[in-house]
Amino acid sequence: PCPPPPKESFCYRGGNSQWVVNRPVTVSCEIARMTSARRARAFGGANARTCASSTRKSPRTLALRRLRSPKPVLIVPGFLADASDYETLSTCLNKRGLQAAVAPVRWYHWLPCLGGRSVRPVMDRVYASLVTLLYEGPDAVSTLEQDQYGWVDFAQEMADASKGAWTGGSKLIEKMPERRPLRRKASIVGHSAGGWISRIMLGDLPYGEYSYDAARYADRLITLGTPHTSVDGITKKNLDFVNLNYPGAFEEGVNYVCVAGRAVRGSTKGVLRDFAYQSYELCCGSGEVWGDGVTPEECALALEDALVQKVVLEDVFHSPTAEKSGRLWYGSEDVLDTWTEYLF
Repeated sequence: PCPPPPKESFCYRGGNSQWVVNRPVTVSCEIARMTSARRARAFGGANARTCASSTRKSPRTLALRRLRSPKPVLIVPGFLADASDYETLSTCLNKRGLQAAVAPVRWYHWLPCLGGRSVRPVMDRVYASLVTLLYEGPDAVSTLEQDQYGWVDFAQEMADASKGAWTGGSKLIEKMPERRPLRRKASIVGHSAGGWISRIMLGDLPYGEYSYDAARYADRLITLGTPHTSVDGITKKNLDFVNLNYPGAFEEGVNYVCVAGRAVRGSTKGVLRDFAYQSYELCCGSGEVWGDGVTPEECALALEDALVQKVVLEDVFHSPTAEKSGRLWYGSEDVLDTWTEYLF
C-alpha cells in the first residue's frame, strides 16, 4: 500500500523566522509506468523508503555537519536567466559554511533551446559545472568556458540543440575527463526551469545523444519555484519526458525538496488578464490560483511522492529581480533559512 500523506505542510512568512502550519499537502498514489527494475525499486518493495519526517533539524546538528567539510552546492539558473543574477545567493550560501557555485549559464545559452527544443546546451554546462565543482572547487566552475565560447559555437547550438553545448570549436562534454564518483556528493539548487532540467540530468536514460546519470555526483535536489508540470505545448515535451521517466523522488539516494512561493493570485479585469494569470494558466490550465507570480503553487509542489518534502513560503516571489522593488524571492537573506537546512 502507498504510505500515508503527511498531515501538515509548513510555510514561512517572509520577514520573520517563525514557521507556521499551512494547509495539508495531498499526495497522489498514481505512479507513472515503470520501465526497468531500477524504476520498480524506486517505489514500493522491501527497499522502499518511508515518508520523511517534517521535523526540522536542530541548529546543533546543522553546525556539526558544517564543521566536518563544506558541502558543495551547485545553483542552476532559471529559464532565460543569467548566472550573474545568482551571485548574491551564492555568496550568502558560502557565508553559511557551504561551498557554493553558480553554473555559468548565460542568458544567450538559452536561445538555442527556445520553442520546445532540446535543452542540452544548458544541461551540458550544468553537468560540467557539477563535476568540476566536486573535483576542482567553485573557482574552477566560474572559469569553465572563459574566453572560449564564440559565434561559431553559438551557431552550432542553434543549428542543432540536441547535439549539446559547444565551446572553443568542439563539444563541451567531449572535453570533460572521465571521473570516478567520489564518496562526497553535492547538493543541487534548481531555480525555475533549472529544477526540472536537473531532474533530467540526474537520470541515466539518454537525453538526445547523452546519458548524464548525475545522481552519481549529487545526493540532494532543491527546486525553487520550478514548474514540474505544464499544459503549454512549448515546454510540455521536455516535462513529459522527465515526469514519465523520473516521476516523484525517483533517484534512489537523492533527497528531493520542492519549494513554492505564495505571493500572487492570478486575476482578471474584464477581458484583461494579468501576467501571473497568464503564466499560471500555461502551467496548470487555470489562472485564478496562488503562486509566486510566475509558477503556480500546485505546479511547484507537483512531484507526487510521499518522499518529497514540500515547503510553501508566504509572500515570496519568483525572480531575483523582485529584490529591486523591495520584495522577497527564494534567495533573499530573510528567506534562506527556510530551505538551506535541506542542503546538508
